[in-house]
Amino acid sequence: MKAFISLLTTACVLLTAHGCTQRSPLAGLTENHEILFSAEYTNGFTPYQPLRRGFYVDGSGRVYTYESGLHDAPWVLSENGSYTEKELLELFTRSRVFKGRIAADVLYQQCCLIGPSATGSLRERPTTSYDRGITGVYAYILDNQSHRYRRVTLRLLGDQDVENIAPEAKLLHAWLLDIARAHKIDWLVGAS
Repeated sequence: MKAFISLLTTACVLLTAHGCTQRSPLAGLTENHEILFSAEYTNGFTPYQPLRRGFYVDGSGRVYTYESGLHDAPWVLSENGSYTEKELLELFTRSRVFKGRIAADVLYQQCCLIGPSATGSLRERPTTSYDRGITGVYAYILDNQSHRYRRVTLRLLGDQDVENIAPEAKLLHAWLLDIARAHKIDWLVGAS
């Protein structure tokens, strides 16, 4: 079964760049694509809440929640907008809790939506929110040559209101909300 999931993940990430029907220059992805999706709430203005809490889905379909509080070391990011796996896992493994696993066939179907979502335009709407924090929902594309992940924004809500208008991005956002409901990750369901 583990070999099947690895093979399925490999097939999924090879097809991620432009969906499941085309091979593209970004299709040099491998089974090393450890991080596929994440959702996170961030608020630096509330001293009694964690600075970040979220969940992520890895390349084997495992779902984990994580939390990073005000007293944790700050999460240091690359300057250029792409992330190494080490940088992402530094955040994602803080107070990590295993929540469940996504079936391999479902994971494959959702992976096929990442590439088309990456080409979607972002639409920002005015918001009257202030100091509410931001809930972000993301997919990730791994560039196998640089070994860096590019984060694809599916939705931001709170102090910012940004939506990826690609139909595939909307489907992924809805699916990630379903995962949150299924695993009782209530903060995401209430925020999105």
